[in-house]
Amino acid sequence: MMKALVLLGFLSIWSSGLAYTPAEMTEAVCSVPDKYLLRYISCVIERSPRIFQKAADVLHKCVDSVYENEGKLDSILIYGCQEDVSHDSEVKAFIFFQIFYIL
Repeated sequence: MMKALVLLGFLSIWSSGLAYTPAEMTEAVCSVPDKYLLRYISCVIERSPRIFQKAADVLHKCVDSVYENEGKLDSILIYGCQEDVSHDSEVKAFIFFQIFYIL
């Protein structure tokens, strides 16, 4: 009986995570008020490994070169929540070359 409950719990968690499309997940995350989302992003970046902090710096440099924004956290938020920014060819090319510069 216990194994069945554990299996049922695992399947419910697994299926709920796969129930959303990437667009729905983006919409859900981006619907959080900016001040809370920026605070969360700041906390994640501060506690992340150095390579992720460098990636955040690269993303800021790339987004800031094409779109005006208020800082690193704002660049990450803009890139994640605005499709026109994340699909911009200039931003993509800049990120591509910056990644090879880091490596």
